[in-house]
Amino acid sequence: MTEQERNEIKSKLIELGFCGTDDEGDPTADEKALGVLLERMEERLAVGLLLSTDFADAVRKTREVRVLGVGIDHPLAAGDDLFAAICRTALALPDFLRQHPECARDGKVKV
Repeated sequence: MTEQERNEIKSKLIELGFCGTDDEGDPTADEKALGVLLERMEERLAVGLLLSTDFADAVRKTREVRVLGVGIDHPLAAGDDLFAAICRTALALPDFLRQHPECARDGKVKV
């Protein structure tokens, strides 16, 4: 990701309520901040997230994140690395939950 992409993603994550302006770290580049982002994403989901790590992904040098649950296996986003894939998944999550409210925790879509 370029610095401009990182800044745009961080701004959008703040807008969507995944990050606060006073949060420590940068989820686009810091593992601890990325972990906090993942926790906040999971708080909105009644299903799980799966980061693909199969051989094809390693060859393509991409990581894909999918939503997995009973009767659902839906790709959300991909990126060149773990940070990009998870951050882009957070950006895609609100639209996904509007389309699949059954996947939202307690049936409530927080967007």
